[in-house]
Amino acid sequence: MFFSRNFDLKVSLLIAVFGIFLLIFLEATFQPKQLQIGKISIKDLGSTVSVNARIDWFKKTNSAFLFSLNDGNKISAVIFSPKPSAISFLKKGVLVNAVGKVSMFNEKLELIVEKVDLID
Repeated sequence: MFFSRNFDLKVSLLIAVFGIFLLIFLEATFQPKQLQIGKISIKDLGSTVSVNARIDWFKKTNSAFLFSLNDGNKISAVIFSPKPSAISFLKKGVLVNAVGKVSMFNEKLELIVEKVDLID
C-alpha cells in the first residue's frame, strides 16, 4: 500500500524535526563524569571526564599545548591545535576545570582536553 507523496513528505519532515530536538536534548543533558585525578583509572579509557586541578607545568608546541594537572595527584594533559584565545589564561598555578577524554600515552594515563575553563 502506498501513501501519497505529500503524506510521505510530512512524515519525513516530522521525523527529522524530532531527531534534531532529540539531539539538542541529549547534548544539553550530557554531563561528563566529575572525577578527582586519583580516581581516574584504566577503566575510564575513552570516556569523557571533568577534573578541577592546578596547572603544574606547561609547554607550547607548534601543534599542541602540553601541561600537567595536579589536585594532589597528577595527570598529563594535551590540547591539540589550540586557539590562542583558548589557552591565553593557562599559566602555572592557575586553577582550571578541564574536560576531556581519558587516553593512554607511553603507558600512562593522559587527558586529551576538549574544553578548559578558569576557576575563580
